[in-house]
Amino acid sequence: MLETERETEPETMPKNTTHFEQQGNSHQSNSLAEEAAGKESSMHERSAQPGRYGEQHLMRFVLSLIAVGGFSFIGIFTETMMNVIFPDLMREFHIDSATVQWVTTAALLPLAAIVPLSVWFNRRFHFKQIFIISGTLFIIGALIAFWSPSFAALLVARVIQGAATGIIMPVMFNMVMEQAPASQIALFIGFGNLVVSLAPATGPVFGGVMASVMPWRDTFLIILLLTVALLVLGLFTIRQSHEVNPQQRFSALQFAMVSLGLVLFMVGLQQSGLALEAQIAGKFELMTTLLGVGSLVVGICLLVAFGFTALRSRLPLINMHLFQHRTITRIALACLFIQMCQLGQSFIVPNFSQIGLGVSMSMAGFVVLPGALLGSLFTIVSGRVYDAIGPKIPMFTGISMATAALVISALLAWHMNATLLCLLYALYEVGYAFVYSNSVTLGLSSLPVNLSSDGNALINTLQQVGCALGTTVFAVTFSIGQYLGTHSHGLTQAQASMWGAQMAYIGMVGAALLYVALAAPQIISAARSRATK
Repeated sequence: MLETERETEPETMPKNTTHFEQQGNSHQSNSLAEEAAGKESSMHERSAQPGRYGEQHLMRFVLSLIAVGGFSFIGIFTETMMNVIFPDLMREFHIDSATVQWVTTAALLPLAAIVPLSVWFNRRFHFKQIFIISGTLFIIGALIAFWSPSFAALLVARVIQGAATGIIMPVMFNMVMEQAPASQIALFIGFGNLVVSLAPATGPVFGGVMASVMPWRDTFLIILLLTVALLVLGLFTIRQSHEVNPQQRFSALQFAMVSLGLVLFMVGLQQSGLALEAQIAGKFELMTTLLGVGSLVVGICLLVAFGFTALRSRLPLINMHLFQHRTITRIALACLFIQMCQLGQSFIVPNFSQIGLGVSMSMAGFVVLPGALLGSLFTIVSGRVYDAIGPKIPMFTGISMATAALVISALLAWHMNATLLCLLYALYEVGYAFVYSNSVTLGLSSLPVNLSSDGNALINTLQQVGCALGTTVFAVTFSIGQYLGTHSHGLTQAQASMWGAQMAYIGMVGAALLYVALAAPQIISAARSRATK
């Protein structure tokens, strides 16, 4: 059982939460040559850490992960479920397709804004306290969504649910890095990513089925019951493995800069993409252009200002000194590019299958479903393989499969059919399952245990950037191909969609190669380090 069973709150700051407060200046002088020694010591530290579960009590840890991961699942599941009932919302609230998209945006923006707070939450609150806060927000959000007499009320509910998701998602991985048996870290990180990846696959199916048999509001009652059940499970199983500081200081300035910067960056990308599409179509939309460019510029300036402020802070929201660690830096950036591919696929496959291949909306879901389910399954398998033989074979195999799927999709875009698209998407998702989850394991395992939450915050923040870039870049690329095909080359809408999909796939191949360039040296280095032990 855990040695840290008590959940008392210490009066003073624990050592493992003030690493950079005490040694911030010394880290600036560390050379990259010391990183290999740091990796070895961090692995010994993980093996000896008293907060880890033993094999005989592993079931309790698994149940606690199910509770915490269940909340993360609900957050993402609800988002994808809502996409299916957009037509019902448009009819009931008398809104257009552009307005209804705010149901998704209203959840994504607070999620992105709150993720950088994960380190502060980890230092200030017990895991169980964070879990209760998130569960309470989920319950409030579900009740408001069930009531929602207006579209504005529904948006309020989605904002609350997005905030709840942003609070709880990092907790699952922080618990794994602190409490999982050292020999099974990759397996349990795979379990965490299974939860995250399974939600988008099941959300549309659940939403479609439920919307056909009951009013859309009633689906939130089911979500409410599931939330309460998970809350009870977590209250009895979640344990604390590190001390916290109730007096942990909160920098409102840093939070304002990084959260507002991320939100403006995401809004700016979206609006800039719309302005570019309009420009290519021969229209100049002044307000959209100004909003897009202005938001991008201000957002980037705020993020840069946050970086400089965090570097000078003794207790930064995101530890910018992590960029002195080569492995976590390169892996976090690599995750950004592979996440761009993932979001690009999530947009291109259903849209290409409907517009380019002429399949129905329901059939488009079945094109995506096998790949999503296989990817979720192999996320667990990839973690077991990583734990057993190290990162080299599973990660290089995974990125080879994912890149091959993208290359073949680009080459055969003009000869694609629904079956082939389904197979190629499944191949990509299996490859992605071996890449992303193990990348997170490799990056976080390179850090000392007391910096795991900082590394997790860095990866999650860059993940949000990758999501925003992937959706905007490849959606705009697809639209540009469609427009040029129909207006400059006289193609039909379906043929032009094939051209747009081909352009998007070529861009995704480029992003996958950037992942390889960033991650390959660290994968090889980690494999050599493992072989010498």
